[in-house]
Amino acid sequence: MADELSVIGKPGNIDQQAVECVTGTIEFPNDVYLGQKLHAKILGSPHAHARVVSIDASQALALDGVEAVVTHEDVPGWADVKYHVGDAVAAVAARDENLAYHALTLIEVEYEVRAHVVDPDEAMQPGAPLVGLFPDGNTTLRTDIVRGDIEAGFAEADVTIEDESGWTNRWMNSPMGGGNTTAWWQDDILHAWVDTQNPHGEHRGFTGSFSLPHNKVRVFAHGAGGGFGGGRAAVQSVAAALAKKTGKVVSLHTDKRDNQMRGVTHFACKSNIKMGAKSDGTLTAIDAQFWGDGGVNTRPPYSGLPDCLQIGFRCPNANFKVTGIITNAPPSGYYRCVQHPPGAFLMNTALEAMAEELGMDPLEFRLKNVLTLGEPDQDNGRAFSFNTLTECLQDAADGIGYAAGKHAPGAKTLPDGRKHGLAVTGHLDGHGGYGSGRGAIITLRPDGTCFLNSGISRSSCGTNTAHCHFVAETLGLKYEDVRTGDYGNTAVTADGGMQAGSTNTNQTGAAFTVAARDARAQLFEAAAGMFDPPVNAADLDARDSKIFLKSDPAKSLTHAEVCARNQRIIGRASAGWPAVLNFDVGPWPAGTPANQRVPVAAGAEVAVDTESGEVEVLKWVAVTDIGRVVYYDGAHAQAWAGLYHMFWQAFYGEHIYDRETGMSLNPNFLNHRWPASLDIPYDALQEVLREGNSGLGPYGATGMGEPVASQYCVIACAIYNALGVWCKEPPFTPWKILKALGKA
Repeated sequence: MADELSVIGKPGNIDQQAVECVTGTIEFPNDVYLGQKLHAKILGSPHAHARVVSIDASQALALDGVEAVVTHEDVPGWADVKYHVGDAVAAVAARDENLAYHALTLIEVEYEVRAHVVDPDEAMQPGAPLVGLFPDGNTTLRTDIVRGDIEAGFAEADVTIEDESGWTNRWMNSPMGGGNTTAWWQDDILHAWVDTQNPHGEHRGFTGSFSLPHNKVRVFAHGAGGGFGGGRAAVQSVAAALAKKTGKVVSLHTDKRDNQMRGVTHFACKSNIKMGAKSDGTLTAIDAQFWGDGGVNTRPPYSGLPDCLQIGFRCPNANFKVTGIITNAPPSGYYRCVQHPPGAFLMNTALEAMAEELGMDPLEFRLKNVLTLGEPDQDNGRAFSFNTLTECLQDAADGIGYAAGKHAPGAKTLPDGRKHGLAVTGHLDGHGGYGSGRGAIITLRPDGTCFLNSGISRSSCGTNTAHCHFVAETLGLKYEDVRTGDYGNTAVTADGGMQAGSTNTNQTGAAFTVAARDARAQLFEAAAGMFDPPVNAADLDARDSKIFLKSDPAKSLTHAEVCARNQRIIGRASAGWPAVLNFDVGPWPAGTPANQRVPVAAGAEVAVDTESGEVEVLKWVAVTDIGRVVYYDGAHAQAWAGLYHMFWQAFYGEHIYDRETGMSLNPNFLNHRWPASLDIPYDALQEVLREGNSGLGPYGATGMGEPVASQYCVIACAIYNALGVWCKEPPFTPWKILKALGKA
């Protein structure tokens, strides 16, 4: 089928915003109204838990050039109680950033300091200090899924194991740009330029915060950078409140330290997983308990922690439970792939333990129990739009030479004295799913070219570009004849949804495909009457910016010729199509309601120095089936970036808090650093993209930005295979390896 496509998946199609990005001309909030705006900075609480008794900003306001100070009395969403170090207390608007920073030091705040807790284990204990966000404790049940008869399942088992793992690492999202908003009011209309993954969502947020009609808010979002799931310190309402108070343009930019102190982090989690299996490896029962640390977020997105185990592995009797914990740490929330990186780690320690107890090869055990294409979701009964997890696992194994090199844990020593390890892991990832609720607008111009007005920003590598591929393919235009018009401007675009969950390529892409079909119908109807003699629109097809007769392709018109005489062709869509299969998939006929899950797998080969604790990655193969490669260069860039992210998660990412003060001990890129170019074993890393053709997404595509970053667990399993002992508290730094070996 790929050969039938003329645009989708073809190498060489450039990124729609490539020139803007490499020349630095793409607009970010700080780039607008240069020299004509006030600069804002935020004062954070020095205490992990305190009530603001009084604020005296008189000395700050007395400085020449300081124009306003706002507190919880002015900013929607702020309260007088502060729940973590860095929690916003006041904000200043001044003529330059240095003056704003200086003004913060002159604000006098009286606090009523309260008891705090930042350790999640401590927070769960009776008598622990109350964070104050739940009425009578620090925990709440978030997930409780029961399948079959758990007691009967364990009674049927020949082998039972119980595995405890975690806490996993809590890391900072670390966006390069911090958080940025430039806001101003024109009479009673709020304008805000925001670096956001969700322009229309920010629009709704402003209308609610300031009680405004929707037509009195305009949000702009072009460049947003990599947020990785909302990692920016929230600054939107602060900038708008200061702009309202001063009557001027106000720009609020949070620096990296500020963002690390106050911004969203990924959550730490742990598990206790009990499994039962028959002697042949067939799972009979799973009792999986998970705990997640939300910081001061009462509803972080960890309720899907069991997802990797619950969805992808066959087991008739199971219980999956998630308990949420709050602590006086900054809020935890979304991060690239959200629950799956830690969830996969916790799941795989249990799968390895069961395989070892059974005396089975860990890959063989996984392959025996993974769901196959003919099996529906075990909890909701829906079909899967495709499922190649078995093939992905095998590809990952082949990529590292698993069959020839496998051995028992701790059994192989390399000639240089280091221990050798191999592992293969995988799951069905819940990101990259499909839903139909996105809007799209396209406009054909008189010269036959096309503009897309897109309700999303530039916060990933090429989502708008992927949408242009769908439109070009559907309309039969050359790729270079389709361009992104205005984007991220809520006044002139349909709601493209939040760029989250790796859904935007296929969900908003489905809307753009429907809009292109709408425009195509208008275009063909107009063209049909221009042939001599006239023909029926159903007799036409299009390719390479030409419209031609199916029966005689030599008879053709260009899009330009048709559009020159029909200058009002606009394609619109308020949604894609329902979540039912577009074509037969395995045993499931077209029209069947279906889930879309992205199969991912990884294989890793490592060498571990038992004296130094150093781990060297000798080979790491990451396999992802994204249904269809749409934007070729962008897809492979995303897959490579996913490997880079997993390398960071496995060996570097860890945000550390002092239990006594609640203060972050590493709020910077030096101590909470990302691997630099010399840290990455480029020759050892390999990304593989499969094309299994999903029955839901446009042209068989899924999303991919998160599934490709979900398998750092393979390194944990490979280290275990090398050492024969577990390191169950990532990241796998030398001292943690030595600790696992009893040497630290």
